[in-house]
Amino acid sequence: MEAPPHRHDLADTVARVTLRASPIRLGIATVLVASASVLLPGCGSNATTTWGVQRRLPARAATGLAVTDEGTLVVGQRDGAISTVDLDTGIVDQVTALDDLAAGLDQGGLLGLAVAPDAGLLVSSVADDGRLRIEHVDPATGDRTIRWTGPKAEERANGGRIAVMDDNTVLIGVGDLLDPSKTKDPAEPNGKVLAVGADGATTPWATGFNNPFALASTLDDGVLWVADNAPDSRSERLLRVTDGAVEQVASWTDTRVPSGIAVSRPGRIVICEYATRHLTEIDIENPDFGKGKVIARDCRYGVVALPDGRLAYAAEDEVVILAPPD
Repeated sequence: MEAPPHRHDLADTVARVTLRASPIRLGIATVLVASASVLLPGCGSNATTTWGVQRRLPARAATGLAVTDEGTLVVGQRDGAISTVDLDTGIVDQVTALDDLAAGLDQGGLLGLAVAPDAGLLVSSVADDGRLRIEHVDPATGDRTIRWTGPKAEERANGGRIAVMDDNTVLIGVGDLLDPSKTKDPAEPNGKVLAVGADGATTPWATGFNNPFALASTLDDGVLWVADNAPDSRSERLLRVTDGAVEQVASWTDTRVPSGIAVSRPGRIVICEYATRHLTEIDIENPDFGKGKVIARDCRYGVVALPDGRLAYAAEDEVVILAPPD
């Protein structure tokens, strides 16, 4: 059974919307991609913003989302399938399928995606040996090279999302692995964002986290945005992180379970919340305990900002493309 980034197992009750459908190519198979204009998912006449749905792409539990410099969307599913999507034509091509993942863990399988400095793909996962792992994947050939083998994963609090900074530093967030006592130990990966070198060596880039599951690099000022999950009575937090410095922007005690984060436009952050299914846009200067405006009501696994100002987010069974307000 799939589980959120930490403590709750939730029922899947995704609202359905009837849309126009058009065929696209997925490898040698034909699938249907739903598309629509100016429609908010799950909001109907009670829409609170003018973000509009442009397209819905079939994808089961898309736990990894990334975008290339050319604007191609990369989608990784929890079961290990990785595809690229041309957002102009709607054509979907399969890159590879990872078949050696521990997808049976509550927080296993494919965990994250990022575009590597050499234009390849970085894929984080829990491998079938039970350990966290980062691989480099050549999108042209599907060839895979292990870049980093990390600690043994637990049922939850594993982290596993990755980001690439403007100086090409590769980062991975690692949760406390159900042992928060090791978070302050610089020799342990628990509760840290690690910088991963080309040789697989790691150094602590920032520390003091519960489960830094949602990461987003701004790629222009050395800032990493982190939504930190937390169990029990500890607060979930929105954090602005630079090399070695962690600044809290907002915190809240209600259970939202942040699963993705992105910079939506200047001065705005969007957070995908697994527990509430909300995609919430937050004013950084007035974060109001991370409440913000709800711009979608079916977000589950993550969100990524596209170069042209659109957003792509992962619902339960599809990836949804949102156009920004005029």
